[in-house]
Formats: sequence, C-alpha cells, structure tokens
Amino acid sequence: MGKRQKGGKQMSDEGGIQLERRQGAQDIHELACFSHKLDTRISVVEERMKIQDSRLSSIEKNVEEVRAGVGKVLECLHSHTQQEDKDRIRLLAAVVATLFSAIAGLAMAFLNRIS
Repeated sequence: MGKRQKGGKQMSDEGGIQLERRQGAQDIHELACFSHKLDTRISVVEERMKIQDSRLSSIEKNVEEVRAGVGKVLECLHSHTQQEDKDRIRLLAAVVATLFSAIAGLAMAFLNRIS
C-alpha cells in the first residue's frame, strides 16, 4: 500500500503540476490579451493626438491670420480717426469764421445805425 500512496502521490503531484501549468498558461494568455488591448488603446490615443495636433496647428494658424487682420483694421481705424480729426478741425474753423463774420456784420450794422 505504501507504493500505491507513493504512486498516487506522484499522480497527484503530476496532476497538480499540469493544473499549475494550465493556470500559468492561462495567466500568460490573459497577460498577452491585456498587453494587446493596451497596445491598441495606446495606438488609438497616439492617432487621436496626431489629429488633435493637426487641428491645433490649424487653429494657431487661423489665430495668427485673425491677429494680422485685426492689426490691419486697427491701422485703418487709426488713419480714419486722424482724417476725421483733421476734417473736424476744418469744419470747426469754418464755423468759427462764419460766426465771426456774422458777428462782425452785426457789429457793422449796429455801428451804421448809431452813426
């Protein structure tokens, strides 16, 4: 009976080893699947980053174009404001001259009536 126990124990040990090997193989398979999933997800993230980088570059380019356009508009507004200031001064000078001549005309008429 001792031999059978020894033999039974060997069979039991061999079955345990095979079970451990199967579990180990299954663990390795699960790790490989997990690694593959991670690789896939990383690849997807990298592709999305490339697309976002492209979009960001396009946005930056558009922002620079808008800034240049705004600068041109500001230059136009500045020159327009300067021209309006010059025109306002001319108009004010004409109004003052007209008022001065009207006052002078009234003063002359008043002096002619008095004399």
